[in-house]
Amino acid sequence: MSEKMWEVTIKHARTCVLGNKQYILRGNNHFVMFNPVCQVLKAVIDGQDYTSRELNNIDRTYIERFVRQAYENWSSLEEQHGYIVDRAIDMGYELNNDQAGCSDWTY
Repeated sequence: MSEKMWEVTIKHARTCVLGNKQYILRGNNHFVMFNPVCQVLKAVIDGQDYTSRELNNIDRTYIERFVRQAYENWSSLEEQHGYIVDRAIDMGYELNNDQAGCSDWTY
């Protein structure tokens, strides 16, 4: 797919109603939460919590590796519904519907 076509596709996807499903990629030292278009909403890496805004402080290639891994293995990700937001808050994560806006971390 050309770069221009990819941009058009992503732009269209961002206009769609995403619903409340969230997808989780877990590993030995990470937990990454994605929205339905594979944008990072939240990450816990080596015990450090990051909201989508805070991910800009991390090496982009490191985060893109998780995004690529999630995209390539989408059907094997944990699927959660809206209640994961409530569980995340209960567990001490700083995530709510306002903070869970789209970031630019896409594949």
